[in-house]
Amino acid sequence: RFKRELLITARFDGTGTAADLRQLPLVVSYPGSAGKVVEKRNTDGDGQARTLVQRIQLDAINPEVVVRLDMEALVPEDLDNGLAAPLVASLNTPERRVPIDVTMPRVHMQSLEKNFGEAISDGGAALALREELSTKGFRFVDREQDADLLMLVNANTREGGSSNGFYTAYLDISFSFRDRRSREVIYEGGRQGVKGVQLNFTKAGLEAYKKAVQEVRRELAPAMMDAIM
Repeated sequence: RFKRELLITARFDGTGTAADLRQLPLVVSYPGSAGKVVEKRNTDGDGQARTLVQRIQLDAINPEVVVRLDMEALVPEDLDNGLAAPLVASLNTPERRVPIDVTMPRVHMQSLEKNFGEAISDGGAALALREELSTKGFRFVDREQDADLLMLVNANTREGGSSNGFYTAYLDISFSFRDRRSREVIYEGGRQGVKGVQLNFTKAGLEAYKKAVQEVRRELAPAMMDAIM
């Protein structure tokens, strides 16, 4: 997944003196893909805390990480809540906001799509997948060495029989994403047996590809984005 570690440092700067704030309770929040992410952290002996920013909401307007002092955690447990709550609410809570600069990954795609063993250049699922991911901000590059991710698409059709002048074909499609540097598989998936029916096997295979394109746009691309980001 694409993620970034955020290092938080808490220091008190007085008149000519500075000190690390140890064991300071903090609340970290940012817009996540499944809703607002809220995490609690405490600074260590050096006045530092770390958090991992990941799975952010990609369509958020001006996304940012908000780090604030956890005022409630500073209230002693034996203090009456009826007194503590209004007191805490009346205080200005120190916070720091850090903009999230979202840079989508660069992708180099290789595809091998066939219809009964014959390569096809138009009407394949790879083009639809590329178009769908491009609308989400993925950047496709021609050279492998320029990419962050390597995408491989393989697809072929097979005969499914015929009846009453109609022919059935099944499409099997698979795809994978790898980190170019580590070669680690980040995501892999596909569909088996996407059905197409037409007046001959060749047309039935192309019909299966059309159905696969619909599934790519509706299900596969969103699932892929969720897994990667």
